[in-house]
Amino acid sequence: MNQLLTATTASNLYWFGRYIERMEAILIELSDLFDRIVDVDANAGSLFYARLGVTLEYKDARDFINVALFGDHHANMMRLAYNARENAIISRNYIDAEAFGTIIELYRLLEHESKNMYTVDFDFVDAIMTRISALWGSLNHRLKRRNSDYFIRIGKLVEKVDFNLRQGCDNEFVGVILEEIDTMAALLVEDYVRAKTSGVERDTLIAEVNAKIDRIIAP
Repeated sequence: MNQLLTATTASNLYWFGRYIERMEAILIELSDLFDRIVDVDANAGSLFYARLGVTLEYKDARDFINVALFGDHHANMMRLAYNARENAIISRNYIDAEAFGTIIELYRLLEHESKNMYTVDFDFVDAIMTRISALWGSLNHRLKRRNSDYFIRIGKLVEKVDFNLRQGCDNEFVGVILEEIDTMAALLVEDYVRAKTSGVERDTLIAEVNAKIDRIIAP
């Protein structure tokens, strides 16, 4: 695990993990949101995205999927895949070759579909999910972990914390994820101190998580 990384490389690996996790977390919700828009609440998609800091407008459930994937907002799949790809390119030497190829393929798939005049469907959503699952599988197959692997994993977990807090997930689940982050952080930073994270407000908790990351990635 003795692997020297610059702060820039560590940051790129961390954000690579975050962007891929963000894509997956949103995609997992799309099917349920589609059904809720059709059967329960036409505004369900708007409410979900509002908690992500996005104002989303759509005409119906099918239009919702199109706007979610390719609309002009910071959480669309094209933008997230582009950001993940750029972080992967910069830290290319520290990412598994198969995983790197998969993120390039994923971006090209989204880019091609964004030019399609027809409405996207859940077969396309499944195609994206399949590639993301393959990407995580490629990243997890190594038996001996390196520092670079931990930075990607920490990015994934921090995004999971942020996403679940925004969507109102219970703090017990978040606490389990934070314990895993602390365990990996302790492997990367000498004299790492675990801060109290139970029973605090969301904004305070996010600030605490960000402070952890700043310490791990600090040059």
